[in-house]
Amino acid sequence: MVILIALFLVFFGFFAVFYSSAIDLFSTYLPEQLIFSMFPLGYLGWGLYSLLSLDASFLIRSVTSSVLAFMFGYVLFRFRQWASGDMWLLAAIFAILSPAFVGFSQRYSLYLVISVSIWSLLSYLFVLLVNDEWLKVLLLFLSGILVFITTPLIYTPLVLTLIFTGFFMLTVQKVKTLLEGGKEIRMLEEDDWPMEDIDVGFSIIRKTQPVTKYEGFLAGLSGIRKHVKVRLGIPLTPAFSIALIGLLL
Repeated sequence: MVILIALFLVFFGFFAVFYSSAIDLFSTYLPEQLIFSMFPLGYLGWGLYSLLSLDASFLIRSVTSSVLAFMFGYVLFRFRQWASGDMWLLAAIFAILSPAFVGFSQRYSLYLVISVSIWSLLSYLFVLLVNDEWLKVLLLFLSGILVFITTPLIYTPLVLTLIFTGFFMLTVQKVKTLLEGGKEIRMLEEDDWPMEDIDVGFSIIRKTQPVTKYEGFLAGLSGIRKHVKVRLGIPLTPAFSIALIGLLL
């Protein structure tokens, strides 16, 4: 019985993460109801597992790890590095999956850092490529090959770090500009990041944080057609799925 509970939670957790990643990648939206359902399922499921196995550590791990994951995600959200959906999904993953794997918190956290770094780099390069900046990407690629061929192995990481740092400094302003778009105020939605304060009559939407669901409702209610600049984000949740694959290897 307890094995069936654990298998169901793992299956549902993996399905929810991969499905959310696919939706985010192709539509930039996250299935909020599916993500939020992972919390009661995780807590109740591992609570029942703990009760039947007479071991409360499974429920404790589910709750404590998800709270810590939420706090970490919330910090990144407040510093405008993550959207709110990323924050909730990370916490939900820990709520439903952390008790199922030995050393899940440490291993998944490590894989997540690696996968987010790689995904962010590839997304960064993709933005340049689709905007006819392929020559810069080609030069970076050729420089990396040249380093591997000519540089002693002990110095390769340092040289590559310097090259990538220089490339980032030369292109970051260009990428920021490419990731800025115009949007009518009445069309603003949750997690849009305005580049300026917006007066919608009922309230002022501040540029210091992403638009909340309530602010998006007020913006729609205002009916204002004026265009404002918003920061376009890069879907991050596919990196969450990649980290889960790493967990299975």
